[in-house]
Amino acid sequence: PKAKMDEIVSLAKSLGGYVVSSNIYQTYADNGSEVPEGNISIRVPAEKLDAALAQIKAEVVEVDSENVSGEDVTDQYVDLQSRLKAKKAAEEKMLEIMAQAKTTEETLAVYSQLQIIQSDIEVLTGQINYYERSAAMSSISINVIASEKSKPIEIGGWKLGETASKSVQNLINYLQGFTRFIINLIILVLPVLVTIFLPFYLIFIGLRAIVRRNRKKKVSKITPETKE
Repeated sequence: PKAKMDEIVSLAKSLGGYVVSSNIYQTYADNGSEVPEGNISIRVPAEKLDAALAQIKAEVVEVDSENVSGEDVTDQYVDLQSRLKAKKAAEEKMLEIMAQAKTTEETLAVYSQLQIIQSDIEVLTGQINYYERSAAMSSISINVIASEKSKPIEIGGWKLGETASKSVQNLINYLQGFTRFIINLIILVLPVLVTIFLPFYLIFIGLRAIVRRNRKKKVSKITPETKE
């Protein structure tokens, strides 16, 4: 499905359209085998809708069913146009008031209100542009299912691709488990061992130092007596 979906993406772009959504997942064929399936939605210019459908059916994939949708946004579009007209009228009024302002305080107060109105105008303009682009585009949704020919290679009931995939996954799981063991050993076990054996080691070092010091004292006492 991925190769077919890539062809659909290229087709949409070549017609001046774009991809809305694309998804690949696993499903089951009629014989119970697991196969990949994809779903892709594209938008193309309304005047190129028929050409897009014809090319998809002829070159990209066999279409068992098709879904072509559009949304009537006339009411929303008219409402946005009315609101934009009112905001622009308010903007002109604020500009006139600001031009007549006599003090800095009056100018700043009007300017603050003017900024809010201009921000609303930008938002409304963006929404109108979106609806205009949407009205000029048609949506096409396509499901792509792997055929029987694209099933994994199987010899005597042994699926090579599936076996290799499971082997790699088992190796990854083993390495992950071994890594967790090493990390747990370093973080949890080693501090405990250090806590337990460090006092004994310090005692050993202290005793060894005492023994060496005593030996040196004995040697120093014996040496003068030998000379006499």
